[in-house]
Amino acid sequence: MKRLVISIILGARCAGLVMAAGTNDVLIFSFFRDNGQDGMYLASSEDGLHFTALNNDKPVMTPGPWPGQQLVRDPQIIFHDGKFHAAWSTQWDGNGFGYAESKDLVTWSAPVFVKPFPASQPQPKRVWFSWICWDPIQKNFIITWSDSWQLYLMRTADWKVFTEPKKLLDQKFGCLDGDMVLDNEKKRWIMTIKNEEEEAKGGKNLMVATCPSDFSEPWSLDPKPIIGPGTSIHPGTMTEGGCLLKQKDGWYLYWDEPLAQPTCAYGLASSPDLKTWTDRSAELQMPKDRRHGNISRVPRTAVGWLKRALPTNNSENGAGKKLENANLTARNSSPRLKLVVVKTLPYPVINSRTPGAEEIPGGFEGGNTVKVIVRGRSEYHLFAHSYETLDWSHCRMDHWVSADGLHWCHDKVLVPPYTDKVTGLWTLSCSPMPFFDTKADRWQIYYALFAKPQQNWSSGGTLRCASSKVKGRDGISGPYDFPGEEVIKPGVGYPKTACVNSVSTPFLAKDGKWLVFYGGDNFSALLPDTKTWGKWWVALASAPSPRGPYTQLGNEPQPLIAPTGFNENPMPIRIRGPKNGKDYWVATFDFLHDEVAGPNLSEIGFTWSSDGRDWPAEHGQAVDIRAGFNAGEKPWWHVIRTPHDLIDEGDGTFTCFFTATSEDDHGFRGIGMVKFKLEEVTDGFAK
Repeated sequence: MKRLVISIILGARCAGLVMAAGTNDVLIFSFFRDNGQDGMYLASSEDGLHFTALNNDKPVMTPGPWPGQQLVRDPQIIFHDGKFHAAWSTQWDGNGFGYAESKDLVTWSAPVFVKPFPASQPQPKRVWFSWICWDPIQKNFIITWSDSWQLYLMRTADWKVFTEPKKLLDQKFGCLDGDMVLDNEKKRWIMTIKNEEEEAKGGKNLMVATCPSDFSEPWSLDPKPIIGPGTSIHPGTMTEGGCLLKQKDGWYLYWDEPLAQPTCAYGLASSPDLKTWTDRSAELQMPKDRRHGNISRVPRTAVGWLKRALPTNNSENGAGKKLENANLTARNSSPRLKLVVVKTLPYPVINSRTPGAEEIPGGFEGGNTVKVIVRGRSEYHLFAHSYETLDWSHCRMDHWVSADGLHWCHDKVLVPPYTDKVTGLWTLSCSPMPFFDTKADRWQIYYALFAKPQQNWSSGGTLRCASSKVKGRDGISGPYDFPGEEVIKPGVGYPKTACVNSVSTPFLAKDGKWLVFYGGDNFSALLPDTKTWGKWWVALASAPSPRGPYTQLGNEPQPLIAPTGFNENPMPIRIRGPKNGKDYWVATFDFLHDEVAGPNLSEIGFTWSSDGRDWPAEHGQAVDIRAGFNAGEKPWWHVIRTPHDLIDEGDGTFTCFFTATSEDDHGFRGIGMVKFKLEEVTDGFAK
């Protein structure tokens, strides 16, 4: 194979910030804006749907110093052999492209101007960069680029010596944007291209070609386009800059729509087989005004912009702002257990655009999530009450399922909205709590049932339990025998005048008794001869078995956190201490009072008990989950509402889903996700 030494022009070195280490893989989107005059931008994603700008949405690398070639367009990045390799188009016209490398995407080498053809040969009119990929068979980099609507391919092992460029396809129409991906499972290369012919001639769309992984046969181009004009997906606008990515649930294809109005758009479709495609553009969230580049999977530990030290309650938080509630530091300085934020996703995992959520414009409120093995597969199951109207009247109970906690499918409506036959009021089936009763070998849902006239709470709420009609853990999806039976009766388990509206999952205390938290309003009705702690309260009830009958435990509420008793929806679980192996009972909970939450409403409550019965208020902690943001990330919510149980992931971390209101999503209460770890502390210092 003939090899060429390519002439290069050196440029300036880019500097940046290096922070602390991260873990796992992450998706990195490299892109440009406008004409590319500012340089290359980056965004990261956990799931391929929600991308968050890095470096405070500023360029991470500026254009090279070459006269007339000072743009960064179509930037491509690949991670190989411990470092990042980046290449890009430097101008609309010109005979070369830019190249630089970095160990962390923060500090970059001096950029190099690569001329594919030596000076002794005719020069291309333009070099529009397309793609970089690593060929594990020939053990070198494949580089694709286009000139005059023809795609070229060349190779390099060291970015100093390059093979002679050759035409990539022998097609009879103009094309560009050749994105190549190796499909190891089927031992083939897959390439998406843009048909650059006029729309009237069947062009301005994306097509797919394949060839064997060893290039033993020529490329085979499917003549049927898949995205853009002439297809069922975005047929009305030109598509280009395709980027193909293999995910757990199939192939993801991203593309740019530069002519979309009123501003350029970005699209996404998924396919199990590269033939049948589903438009998922509505789920895609990206930085504004982005133009195309590429999306690649890289080690999180290599991305300097994601490396950070976790902030504390009295330091700068992840959003770059100080926590306003200064008295939290003193109150949280010496608990035996401390809840520490590890990572907060800067986007909801369920929002109003998630398929299945279109019928609940009011979003979600109370409920809980469990992680279980169902038919041999690990799954997250979310049970929640949600609203078909914005005034909270049409309340229903829903069941959602996810394999990874990021991508959710609506399974069914467990209890639809209905009116009480006696009062004519809408009936609310609230705060469903899934619980597996090992003795009964069935899943059960504990929930509150009461009527509601408009937005005024009514009395007469009851706490009930419905059982799955399918035995075993595989019966979590039901069907359930709603409305089930009362497990805490008004006037027996608690005063008849109390307006009860929530219940926790049953949990076994240290003394062998089964307990539940229950809550409501009108505390003065619960204890008319004592001082009211606040409108909302929680109390404990005890029973000999999970199904009851429950009776109120003691004559005092459980304030859970000082200085106020304004709290709701505690989610108790039993855990083993991470250091000393001691059993603890821990709970996350709501609280909306300014004495505790402060003005930002980005905190959730956390507390712990040594026996499950006594929950001292001084153990309560206000945990600001903004501490889990990477640099440049911001809350997607306006107000956090209800946290779910801590889900033990078995690796020292706990996943917690929560509901929160987003003003950007028309007030929809979506579902968010945060990961925690627990620390045992003595005198304010972690063991």
